Amino acid sequence: ALRIEQQELAMVINTAFEGIVTYGDDLAIRFMNPAAANIFAVDRQQVVGRSLLDFVRVEDREDLRARSLRWARASHAERQIELSERWLQRSDGRSFPCDGTIVRSGNGTKHFTTLKFRDMSEKQASQAQAREYTAILKQISDAVLVCSLEGDVRSCNPSAELLLQASERELVGQEIRELLSSNPQQWSLERQQLFD
Repeated sequence: ALRIEQQELAMVINTAFEGIVTYGDDLAIRFMNPAAANIFAVDRQQVVGRSLLDFVRVEDREDLRARSLRWARASHAERQIELSERWLQRSDGRSFPCDGTIVRSGNGTKHFTTLKFRDMSEKQASQAQAREYTAILKQISDAVLVCSLEGDVRSCNPSAELLLQASERELVGQEIRELLSSNPQQWSLERQQLFD
């Protein structure tokens, strides 16, 4: 039963989309799951024994080293730290933003720390792109309604608010065919033909 539980736990860790790295008080890496190896762009078998500091930005290394020393010396140490908008670095030296947690575990004299993190690069890039699109949308003088494939209004620009005499808050969620067509059934039929 214990062996089955260990196999199931290994399967969960190895298929997790979050990076998971376990390291000792000396900051030497003991384990890295495939997601972490992919994010850091390393062979996970060759990273065991390397310092975690190799994957921390130079300007953040001393903070991690000092925190690890405090944890190692204090028996009542803080057990978990939430990471928000922190930066790690890939094997090629490129930094990336991450969120996650650092958890200290162990019993007696054996302790280890687990870093669980998510690469936030894509999320930040898509948020920046959304802000850019919103800024462009607001500058367009023509009325623009952004709709889902189902035809529900998702957003609009100030010109559309003026034309339809309603705020974006009032327009979001309404069906475009109800807003723009005097014959919603004909609108739906023509729309369907367009997508077919």
